[in-house]
Amino acid sequence: MKDGHDYLITCAQRGDMHGVCTHTPHSSQCERNHALWLAALKGEKEIVQHLLDHGADPQDQCCLALSHAAGGGHIDIVRILLPLSNMTAPTGNAVAMAAFGGKVACLNELLLWVEPSFDATEALMTAQRALHIFQTPQHQECVDILIAKQQSSILSQVVSCAVPPIHVRKI
Repeated sequence: MKDGHDYLITCAQRGDMHGVCTHTPHSSQCERNHALWLAALKGEKEIVQHLLDHGADPQDQCCLALSHAAGGGHIDIVRILLPLSNMTAPTGNAVAMAAFGGKVACLNELLLWVEPSFDATEALMTAQRALHIFQTPQHQECVDILIAKQQSSILSQVVSCAVPPIHVRKI
């Protein structure tokens, strides 16, 4: 007989909400987390919400759930996971996956949440590789968005490092 883990993961992959509900109470934290990122990858919004409501951790395994949802273009799931996610390195991965997938809406949503000084270099290189492979307008738009983000990031770093003005007292 299969254990709860096999059933929970299989049900999450298939989008079987009834099966997920049945096997969630018997699953471990690790199993719920694994099912969460699989459901996010598949775009199963109701299953994602159910797993979150039952203790799945969206920060587990470097925010794989957020990255997979972004890469799959599942904007509703991205919006559920963003407020729950650590907005440092895992977001860089999510940004890169959205860019590689040519998922403009997800990319724009993610960039609303990053720090002004966010370094988009890795995501930009990923987007450029994807553009070279797929050559779609969506991939070109992702490249353009990330170039603009990179330029604004550099500008914010320059402004924050600027020397304060010298005040000269008149005699």
